Amino acid sequence: MFSCLSRCSHRLSSLAAWQQYALTFALCAAMTAMATPLSAYLDLANIVMLFLLAVLLVAVLLGLRPAVLAAFLSVAFFDFFFVEPRFSFEVHDGQYGVTFVVMLAVALITGRLTAGLRRQAGETLADGSVFGSRIEAVVVYNSNPVAVAPESARVAA
Repeated sequence: MFSCLSRCSHRLSSLAAWQQYALTFALCAAMTAMATPLSAYLDLANIVMLFLLAVLLVAVLLGLRPAVLAAFLSVAFFDFFFVEPRFSFEVHDGQYGVTFVVMLAVALITGRLTAGLRRQAGETLADGSVFGSRIEAVVVYNSNPVAVAPESARVAA
């Protein structure tokens, strides 16, 4: 599953910016469509978790800027489609203001952290020489103990 996410993430990050934002909108809209029938069975707090999951997926697949868009879209879609009165941005219960602020903050922080990890993982994979030489040295050392291996291989063995 993680290798699939990695491959998809690599392909999707090469899309043009407008395509990434369109895909972000589509993912948030799809989450709204999936959450709508579930709203009869789930509390609104659980619906919020589904939207946070969408932000997390966008951050993993597309990066920080689309994740920021997903955070704002998720709050807007949650308000418009699930909070009474439905199908408007008007809110009768003031406590939802706290929900929106916390949801936005959590989505932005989660998106930022996830996108940062995604970037670091990409940099680590791109710089395979850091680990490649040590792994190769250990393999050489273990397969032929008489061969002279680099110092890192002796320490690892």
